[in-house]
Amino acid sequence: MRIDGVPFRFATSPADGEWQLVETLTNRLVSKTVPQLDALYTAGALVLDAERAGDPRKTDDTRRRRAVTSIADRPEADQQRVAFRTAVLRAVASRTVAGARLCSAVTDDGRKTTELEKILAEVSKEHGRAKPVSVPTYFRWKAIHDATGDNLDLAGRFAASGRHKQMDPRVRRIVVQTMADALEDARDNKGAPGHSPTCTMRAIRTTIANQLRLENARDPTATLTMPSLQACYRLWGEFPAYDRDVAKYGKTRARMMYRSTRGHDGPEACLDLVEYDETRLPLFLFDELFGVPLGRAWLSWYLDVYSQVPMGFYLGFEPPSDLTIASALRHACLPKTYVQTAYPDIRNVLPAAGIPRLLTFDNSLAQHGKSIESITYDLDIPYKFTRVRTPWFKPVVENAFNLLNKLLLQEMPGFVLGKDIDPQDYDPAKNGCIGLRHFLYIFHKWLIDVYCDTPRGRWNITPRDRWLDGVRTRPPELLERATDLDLLFGIVRDGSIDHHGVTFRKILYYSDGLHAFRRRYGHKAKVKVKIDPSNLSVIHIFEPRERFWIRVEANDKRYTQNLSLHRHELNLKFANERYGRDDAEALQAAQWELQQLIADALPMALSIRTNTLIARTFGIGTQHIFNNLDTDGSLGPLSGPFAGQPLNPCQTPASAPPQPAAELPAQPVPMVGTPSPPVTPARPKRIQREIPLYDADLSLGGSRPPQLEGKP
Repeated sequence: MRIDGVPFRFATSPADGEWQLVETLTNRLVSKTVPQLDALYTAGALVLDAERAGDPRKTDDTRRRRAVTSIADRPEADQQRVAFRTAVLRAVASRTVAGARLCSAVTDDGRKTTELEKILAEVSKEHGRAKPVSVPTYFRWKAIHDATGDNLDLAGRFAASGRHKQMDPRVRRIVVQTMADALEDARDNKGAPGHSPTCTMRAIRTTIANQLRLENARDPTATLTMPSLQACYRLWGEFPAYDRDVAKYGKTRARMMYRSTRGHDGPEACLDLVEYDETRLPLFLFDELFGVPLGRAWLSWYLDVYSQVPMGFYLGFEPPSDLTIASALRHACLPKTYVQTAYPDIRNVLPAAGIPRLLTFDNSLAQHGKSIESITYDLDIPYKFTRVRTPWFKPVVENAFNLLNKLLLQEMPGFVLGKDIDPQDYDPAKNGCIGLRHFLYIFHKWLIDVYCDTPRGRWNITPRDRWLDGVRTRPPELLERATDLDLLFGIVRDGSIDHHGVTFRKILYYSDGLHAFRRRYGHKAKVKVKIDPSNLSVIHIFEPRERFWIRVEANDKRYTQNLSLHRHELNLKFANERYGRDDAEALQAAQWELQQLIADALPMALSIRTNTLIARTFGIGTQHIFNNLDTDGSLGPLSGPFAGQPLNPCQTPASAPPQPAAELPAQPVPMVGTPSPPVTPARPKRIQREIPLYDADLSLGGSRPPQLEGKP
């Protein structure tokens, strides 16, 4: 037995009610009464040990293995072997007559046999064994069973049977060390510059052969030979499977292969966790004036994890950047009261609004920039990033894209079919007819009246009810009315100041506040500026000591009014290539000439990529819609290409506010000494058809050039 882990054995039986115990390690004599032993056994301090002293199987490893292993866990051959041998032992014990001699001689069919041999032959025949069990084999099985009392030991050991060619220990050491080094290099990504590490068996065996050649050259008496390919694969299989897959496929793919679906602590209320993601919609949008396809637009949105309600989104042709992130976050934080005004036929409201308490981004370059850091710092929003290529870490927003495609987009004209689907002469560029404002109306209708009112999830309640339940305990925090939204959701860039003022991308800005800034910090300095990428007429510079922003207006307001950052970058490039300079006069001329070239080229149905770039140039996207929202959720006049148009495409332009004056000069600015551009022949139209349009009429340039006025 073991008492508190100390081994004891019984010495004498109780004569006067006490047991005499001897400690195995020290031979110390201890007396224990029967009630004391019962109390120790009940408390778990006394553990009976049936193994005999001196038995080589009496080890802690054997005892632990028996505790976690059962006969049912062994292979089927072992189970059958244990069942047969146990049946033999039980049959002999039950059929032996008390006091009879097992080895007494009897006569059976004229030959001499024993009682034990007769019993063993009968048991073997009952179990279908042609060869009976011999007497020595029986006593060997009985000795094993009596030593441990565990039937599992009757399974035998057959794994090491047979003749195996043993590998030299020095060769084994070289093989194992070479494989371990290869795994370490792959795990640490120690491959050649620009190439991922490759860990193949051919490369490993080449290294092993070189090592063995060096060992044989170092020791002339050594005769180390190359192990077989099967032996190498056997040793390779002893390493962990995850390390082998990292070496074979790389860290990213191995992480995906071994991902798990372990539970996590979910948010307890709305806005506790908001996920962000972007994707290119599988839907072709069209220009509402000319009916030419503009390509696939980008959708970026924020989804509340608790209620699974989309809080805000960006829709347009601007690729993922800090502009789309900031525009969608601005829409998410503000109320959506404009829906009842712009779309009166939508029955319900979109309740999602407020400042998130935690944001989750992926690892794109734009989300690691200064703009997101500045916006989240001003709003006091902590944020985190997921690992690269781990979409399962943002399951809510990823699943929302799937629902959008299945429940809405795939039933609309212009939907882009997958590669695994037979198009059957279906071309989204010829079958689609939806403009951005029309799709924006359909998207609002589906999102508010369908998605938010459809029960889903394990709660089987609607996202709207889930949101209302989540804001009862923790009401959302909204932006103050005095908040400058253009400043708060602007993007951060670098600029410089001198006697001309602030210079940002060749545009000059000056104000009285900037003059005081220069007198305090010097006449020349590098400054941090915050801009609205959809309107460069006003920027803000950061005051580092007092930590506030100074508003500065552009000197040339005629050029910068409603000028986007991307449009200005194109003007700079065109002015340098066309005129060789980038002053104010060249920028105005480049802007007018680009306007004319694009307006003339758009009706000709160019390639989809070209039309997408043109749509981005004119700023077709919700940044010119949702950037006009106030803190109370009301929508002001639209800007950019939507200037003078209502948000609802079913309303006529006459019901909208009057269109502002054109931002471009009516005639080109004369450039002295510049050659005229070469004349390029017009491409023939590839879409010779009329596309039915809504009553709304919208051109990409806001105000069309004079030569296009009067066209249908």
